Amino acid sequence: MIPKPNPGPNSGPNPGPLPGPLPGQNPETITDLATAVPSAPWRLYLIRCANNNLYAGITTDLDRRLAEHQAQGPQCAKYLKGKAPLALVFVAPAGQNRSEASRLEYFVKRLSKRQKEQLVAGNTSLELLGLSPRPQASESASRE
Repeated sequence: MIPKPNPGPNSGPNPGPLPGPLPGQNPETITDLATAVPSAPWRLYLIRCANNNLYAGITTDLDRRLAEHQAQGPQCAKYLKGKAPLALVFVAPAGQNRSEASRLEYFVKRLSKRQKEQLVAGNTSLELLGLSPRPQASESASRE
């Protein structure tokens, strides 16, 4: 379960949960994604837009970030404005700090649509695609 920090002064009203799956989506693949991810400070997430595009982002507070996207307000990613309804379709641990999470997000954004769809469907994993939140022990040892 994702720990919920105390809301800040700029948290604003909660626009409610994300809508259900889009037509053709399997609702079982997106059920409780926010709570199914093991504990890690940063999360990588994929959101499906109404036009079927996938948007990748990172956050430490998934519930807050999804609410910001849903609200379509000033904190919403520019790419997502006007593309509602939005559906959370993938969540994965992204590392212990922003640097690790940003690196993972960069590589996921460079994946093809087909590779991202395979992640969403569960047919592959970040590890199988050669991506992981933290460098392998052998990689860090070879750099020293």
